[in-house]
Amino acid sequence: MKLIQHILPMVFLFFKTQLEQEKKKLSSDLDCARELSHRVIADRLQLQEEKALLVQQLAEMTKLTNLLEAQLRKLVLALNILDYVEILFHMISLAKWTSCFG
Repeated sequence: MKLIQHILPMVFLFFKTQLEQEKKKLSSDLDCARELSHRVIADRLQLQEEKALLVQQLAEMTKLTNLLEAQLRKLVLALNILDYVEILFHMISLAKWTSCFG
């Protein structure tokens, strides 16, 4: 009986120490998980901000591209008209030239 009374507190102390170590480990693991969670959330927020900026830049570039395309179409149309005017001018000049000799 004395042996049990002597060993029992040591066993109790051993298990108590083990439980305290496990508690510290779990607490440390929980702190690491919280820190990781906070970093992941911060990274996600930063990515969302970057995405919003890129979407805005894309919208602006799309507007500019559409504007440039419209201007290019007008320029091509104007050049085509100038080509016709030049052809007509040459035809009129040729007609005048032939009427002088004809």
